[in-house]
Amino acid sequence: MIDLSKCAALERVPGKVSGVWLFRGTRLPLWVVLDNLRTGATLDDIVDWFEIDRSTLEEVLSFLAVEAKESVSDEHGLLAR
Repeated sequence: MIDLSKCAALERVPGKVSGVWLFRGTRLPLWVVLDNLRTGATLDDIVDWFEIDRSTLEEVLSFLAVEAKESVSDEHGLLAR
C-alpha cells in the first residue's frame, strides 16, 4: 500500500473536500487528476484544465511510480531485507 503522507506535494485535511488527498494548497483531488490521465488526458491538459504547476504534477507522479514499484517488489519478495 502506498503511504501518500510521504509525498510533500499532497495533503489530506479533515473537512476539506471530504478529506480526500489533495494537491497541497489546492482543492484539487489526486483522484481527479489520475482519473483524467487514465482516460487519455495529457500532462499539458491537466496543467491547463486545473491550473496546477507542472513540476508539482510531475513530483506526485514520480512519487507514485517509485512507491508503486517498491510496493509490487515488496509483495513479491524482490526487495532486499
